[in-house]
This record gives sequence, C-alpha cells and structure tokens, in this order.
Amino acid sequence: MFIKEQIDVIPDNHLTYGIGPRGSRRLRTAAAAFVNDEFRAVEKVTTDNIIVTPGVNSAIESLVWAICNPGDGVLIPRPLYNGFSIDILNRNETHLVGVSYTEIEGYCGLDDLFKPDVNRLALEASLREAEEANIKIRALLISNPHNPLGRCYPAETLEEFMSFCNRHGLHFVSDEIYANFFSWSPHVLQDVWAKMLEDKRWFDNMMSKKNKLMAEQYAIVTSFFHDCKIYTFPMNAGLFVWVDLRRMLLSKSSRGEMGYSSLRTTNTSGFYAQREQEILDICARNGVQIAPGSKFQSEEYGWFRITFTVPRNTLEEGLRRLSKSLKDVEDIEWQ
Repeated sequence: MFIKEQIDVIPDNHLTYGIGPRGSRRLRTAAAAFVNDEFRAVEKVTTDNIIVTPGVNSAIESLVWAICNPGDGVLIPRPLYNGFSIDILNRNETHLVGVSYTEIEGYCGLDDLFKPDVNRLALEASLREAEEANIKIRALLISNPHNPLGRCYPAETLEEFMSFCNRHGLHFVSDEIYANFFSWSPHVLQDVWAKMLEDKRWFDNMMSKKNKLMAEQYAIVTSFFHDCKIYTFPMNAGLFVWVDLRRMLLSKSSRGEMGYSSLRTTNTSGFYAQREQEILDICARNGVQIAPGSKFQSEEYGWFRITFTVPRNTLEEGLRRLSKSLKDVEDIEWQ
C-alpha cells in the first residue's frame, strides 16, 4: 500500500547509467538525514559520506577488500556473527581473528564481554597472538547490537574500542545493521527506500509498531524458557535470544558437579560437539531449527541462537516443537 500510494519513479534516471556506483543521490541524502536524526551525530553526516551497497555483507566485504592485503587479519570479538567468515574470507584471503575472553582477567560470564576493561585486555592479547603468528591486523570489526548476543555495547566500551584502534593504527568498523532494518538495494528500489526515509511520520509509526511487536515476541520466548528453567542471556536489541542448553550436554549424574569448564571449545575430543549436533538433529526431526553456538565461534558448547521475530502463530508452533525436542534430549542417557 505504501509503495502504491507514495512511490513515483521517473524511469529516465533508472534505465540508463544514471546514478553511478555510489547509489542514488536522493537515497544517500535521505540516509544521511536518517543517521543524523536517529544517531544524533556529533559531526554531521553528509550525502557524500554515504555509499550504498546491496546489503551489509557486501559493504563489509568491499571494505575489507579495500583495507587489507592478502594474509592480513581482522579482529572480531567472540561469539561472532557467522556471516563475517564469508564476508572476510570470500575473495580477500584475509584472516578472521576471533577475540577470546574466557582466559582474560576479570572475565566471569557473558556480561563481561561488554565491559571496557575486559575488552582492552582481550584485544591486546589477541593482537599479540596475531603478531606472533605473523598476521598483520588491519581492523577491529564489531556488530552493534551484538550478534548473536542481542545487546548494545555501552558508550565507554565503544570508546575503548576506538582508543585501542587509535593506539595501534587500526580501522574501526561497526556493523550496525539492526539499528534499522533496511537492506539497501540498487536501481528502482532505491526510490522506495528513499521515500520511506523521507516520510518521517510514516517511518516513525512503522518503527514504533515494529518495536512493540518485537517486545511482545521477546516476552513470549523468554517466558517459555523461564518456565523450562533455561537461562537466556538478557538482550536489549536484535531479533534473537542466546539460549543456555549447556547442562543438556552433560550426563544427569554429573550435572552440578563438574561445572562447564569441560565444554570449552578448546576441548579437541569432539565429544561435546557431537552432543550439540545430536540436539540439532532432534530439533530437525521435530521440525524446528535452531542455530548452535559453534557456528558463531562461541567459546563453549551448548549455547544456541533462536530467532523470535516471526509471525505469532509460527513462534508458538516453533516453541511447541522445541518443547518436545527438549524433552527428547532430556530422555537421552549420555554415557
């Protein structure tokens, strides 16, 4: 309905070479205004600061291609968005260097991944390890809100990231795809996106409705796991929850005795990786898909990312199938 009522495309500008490789000026102007308004930019973002690509993956891939030589590396805090491995490795011959935290002083749990002091120590340690491996680090790449943890970094931690990059002469790249939910597209569709951003009243109403629906869905999924006595990492942004199923990888007799140190992914036995895969297989047989933490370079087995931004009836059916799957997992007698 919005497109039918609001979009007026003049074909002449879209059926020739027209707008060039940076994106239409109209879209870049609307995007700059959006960034200035939504993010309260300290230094005004101009039209010429904006380059449009067909999606964030393409933007990151192109950026890494521009700033890295073959064999260079990019630091990314763990756990990390699994698509980064494609963006960085696709044609760039660049190393993805995951930043580890579990052995860092001050780290006790996932909340500490957002603390500036812990990040400073972790980044410096990972940089040293990369240098010892003869990998020249060119950039620090983060997702904000964090993917898969679904939480925004506090201002002091972002400042620490920038200070770290400044100390070592690195590029700081922040993937903020979930700050809004548009994936910019080329050609005629650029007028659609531009019109949406230009119509601030419509856009604000749409975002308000989206946030309300997401909050309702989040309440449903967290209530489900609370009733199941399963921990979910508290999130404040994003489309998913990070769910703790670590105890289900342990035999019932050892739960509460040995803790979770044996679930570190540095354990090369493959024992818990197989159990994690068994949980995935059970879910698949029951018709529901969840994403294992190992796909996101989690430092422990047993964490899963579950997306809740689906139609209400789909979410409820998915949770019903997941409930059956979890009961099936509990029936397994791990040896």
